[in-house]
Amino acid sequence: MPFIDDKNIDENPAFKEAVSSEKIKAYYALTSYSVIGNLLNGLIFAAIMSIKIGIVINSIWFLSNALIILYRIFIKRKFEKEKMFHSNRYWLIFAYSGVILNSICWGMIPVFLFPETGIEYQMFVVFVIAGMSAGSLASLTVKKSFFVIYTASLIFPLCLRFLVLNTLISYAIAIICCTFFLMLLVSAVRQSRVIEDGFKTKIKFETARNELRISETRFSAIFNEAPIGIFYYNSEYLIIECNEYFASILKSAKEKLIGLNLLTLKDMRLMPAISSVFNGTIGKYEGEYHTKLSDSVLWIGLQTAPIYDKIGNITGGVGIVEDLTEKHKVEEKIEYQAYHDSLTQLPNRDLLLDRLKMAVKQSRRHDHKGALLFLDLNRFKTINDTLGHQIGDVLLKKVAGRLFSVIREEDTVARIGGDEFVVLLPELSNDTHHAVSFTKMVADKIHEALITPFDIEGNVIHTSTSIGASIFPHQDESFIEVLKHADMAMYKAKEEGSSSTHFYDSAMDEYLKKSLLLEKDLKQAIINNEFILFYQPVVEIKSGLIRGAEILIRWNHPAMGLVFPDDFIEIAEDTGLIVQIGNLVLEKAVETINSWTEHPFDKIDHIGINLSVKQFRQTMFVKQVRDLLDKNPKTAGKIIFELTESILIDDFQKTLLKINEIRESGAMFAIDDFGTGYSSLSYLKKLPIDVLKIDRSFIKDVLIDEDDAAIARTMIDIADHFNLKIIAEGVETAEHVQFLDKLDCQFYQGYFCSKPVQLEEFTELVLKNYNALIQ
Repeated sequence: MPFIDDKNIDENPAFKEAVSSEKIKAYYALTSYSVIGNLLNGLIFAAIMSIKIGIVINSIWFLSNALIILYRIFIKRKFEKEKMFHSNRYWLIFAYSGVILNSICWGMIPVFLFPETGIEYQMFVVFVIAGMSAGSLASLTVKKSFFVIYTASLIFPLCLRFLVLNTLISYAIAIICCTFFLMLLVSAVRQSRVIEDGFKTKIKFETARNELRISETRFSAIFNEAPIGIFYYNSEYLIIECNEYFASILKSAKEKLIGLNLLTLKDMRLMPAISSVFNGTIGKYEGEYHTKLSDSVLWIGLQTAPIYDKIGNITGGVGIVEDLTEKHKVEEKIEYQAYHDSLTQLPNRDLLLDRLKMAVKQSRRHDHKGALLFLDLNRFKTINDTLGHQIGDVLLKKVAGRLFSVIREEDTVARIGGDEFVVLLPELSNDTHHAVSFTKMVADKIHEALITPFDIEGNVIHTSTSIGASIFPHQDESFIEVLKHADMAMYKAKEEGSSSTHFYDSAMDEYLKKSLLLEKDLKQAIINNEFILFYQPVVEIKSGLIRGAEILIRWNHPAMGLVFPDDFIEIAEDTGLIVQIGNLVLEKAVETINSWTEHPFDKIDHIGINLSVKQFRQTMFVKQVRDLLDKNPKTAGKIIFELTESILIDDFQKTLLKINEIRESGAMFAIDDFGTGYSSLSYLKKLPIDVLKIDRSFIKDVLIDEDDAAIARTMIDIADHFNLKIIAEGVETAEHVQFLDKLDCQFYQGYFCSKPVQLEEFTELVLKNYNALIQ
């Protein structure tokens, strides 16, 4: 019933009606005892009073009482048969009629049947009336008004009768009767309240019990029939109950799940949600789940909530599980279709723009370059018109496959409509020249991939593409502008002819032209011997003597003047000219060492020569070096080849073999810029290295940055452990030297001693250094 949760339940009409119904039921239930008492008392009264008053009037009264009794029995039976078909008000009227008739009948005794004489008969009447009034406490207090009507109808006529007698004793009896009525009334009120409270309690209890049964029935239906998985677990993470749907989701029998320890799940991604209930919070998880018992992979939604005992302690949790696998597959399919071309399955324009936007943002954030290639197939419209759209569609699919085969994993190939494709090349380099070179290389690969004819349903189809390229980020251009620029460059490429590539930015075109000119000049520079060697001293910290040098190359360009390595080494690497340049450096280094025959140059015990990746990897490198050193055995022990970590990690076994072969000729090896990569330490114990060089980036702030100081200290300890010489680069102050001296670092190089200088100046530095120290 809705009034169970009502705060003012006693004022609730429905509740009042329910209490009234209980009172009426109780009244009719007690009618049997009441009529029996009435009948017996009536027989006794009529029999006794017939002696004093007369049999006729007593008979009339008795018959009247009997008729009233029959009427009350009739309405009782009528109630038992028809109580469900009539309202409480209907049965209340019959109840009142029975009480009123009965009270009138017995109330007539003091008026018509009271003996004028005979004190014993008069007292008999008093006792009968008092007894009937007291007896009504048992049957009529279910409703106070019944009791008041009945007892008042019996006692007040009796009191009036004694008052009429006009004697002192009659007055006393009248007063006693009134007092007796009041006492009965007080008792009746209390008893009626107790009975009413009992009815209220009963109704509340039965209603609550019914609600509980309904709730249990509903819960049982939900738990067992609901299309969702439900399980309970205790504080020990054991599943104590679950429904069949939960078992069906996990493709397991319910019996196997009961008692399962959740801490032993194969997929622990659920545990944060499961454990959260013990902190009194709701847990949630949505994602992939690998089941333990059936070993199947699902996509589920899980929500957990704590379970409390009567005093508020958490005893476990309830979990609700939804199988979202099909929904997830549909969503994935919808999302895939929204962002992919239906024909080629490549990313479409929307996905390309999303990735391009991110690539441009990342390029600006990390200060590196990316590129966008805009491709348009040549002759595609003609192929489509002559061979049909079906052949054209197959061609587009095959073109997509070839494009995909020439890109990196992190790149994107997209079809943005018709025969237009776009290739996104993110995170190429922080160097513009390298980014342009790499982009051109990818474009060349695309051209090569599309040169081979396509065989489609017996048709040999020749096609090519025009490629527009745009390097980003460029100034404040947006990602949309990057696409437009590549598109514009593609049209320029079409003007240039089949299989052409055109860069949008005119500055990039100029850079490419400049690179080509520089490449041409480099070839001439090798012939003309235009390269100059610079020497940066390496100083022994303890003695202060210059004990070696690192050779650095410069290009004395006829028109541009002195060109530093950063401006030509990459071009030399890309063109392969670095091999010839490296050989020239090595030959000049040997020549220089051979010229140092007088004192104090015999104190110079090593010259460092940087090796490029391409130079070291060339097939003939080991033979060239060994031949040169074999011809100049006195210089071999003073040459240190400085390797970068990129050389070390590429094909380790071949690298190790080459180093060992060269060391047999007396040359030594150093790891340059030690610590800036990620693999030196792992290979250090395996490679026959002689020297470690600490990169200048760790030395620069070594006096103010505890991390750099710790790194430098660690590197020196590592060198000492492996019995290696160690050289600190980038030393610029006396404080740097003092710090390194305390750490027992052996050598340093940097501007504190000297910047890189040509041979003549380096010779003077060595002489001044030696003379200053021996004086």
